[in-house]
Amino acid sequence: MQVKEKISNAKKRIKELMYLIMGWEKEEQNLTKDPRIENYYQQLAALQDAFWFDDLDIKEFLVRDEAIKRRIEELKK
Repeated sequence: MQVKEKISNAKKRIKELMYLIMGWEKEEQNLTKDPRIENYYQQLAALQDAFWFDDLDIKEFLVRDEAIKRRIEELKK
C-alpha cells in the first residue's frame, strides 16, 4: 500500500470517528427532537469536516463554530 493510500484511509477513519463522537455527544445531552438543533449539529459536523479535510482557516473555523454553538444554546433555553 502506498503512502497516499494509507493517508487517504486514515482520513476516512478519522472522519468516521468524528461522526461517531458527534453522535455520542448528542446522545449524552438528551436533545429534544427539534429539527433546528439537529440541523445545527449537522452544520457543526460539516464544519469540522471542512476544517480537517478541506484546509479551512482556523480563525474562520473558530468564529463559525462559536456562532453555531451559541445558536444551539439559545434554542435549548
